[in-house]
Amino acid sequence: MTLYNNNPTPASGEPEWPTQPVQTQERKQIPTVGRIVHYVSYGTPGGEYAPQHRAAIVTGVHTGSRDIIVSLCVLNPTGVFFPPTVAQDEKEKRPGTWHWPERV
Repeated sequence: MTLYNNNPTPASGEPEWPTQPVQTQERKQIPTVGRIVHYVSYGTPGGEYAPQHRAAIVTGVHTGSRDIIVSLCVLNPTGVFFPPTVAQDEKEKRPGTWHWPERV
């Protein structure tokens, strides 16, 4: 993750816009109730609609498995969807899974 130094400008005393990246160590995120994640929809079997990344809110976290399984409230343009058990997939981001939002 890259953060930026925000040092005040000595002449004006006003903050300077970030210009120098500062490297920090990436920490593993842990899903908890209320966190925002991305859910990958299935699309349609015939391919008329491709899988889409949708915003989702974690409504439950299931323990006891080596995989991270959560319950979600998926926010679609036409309504909401409540899948009870969704596995995490950060690498392939396959349909029917969740992942952390991409950093921009």
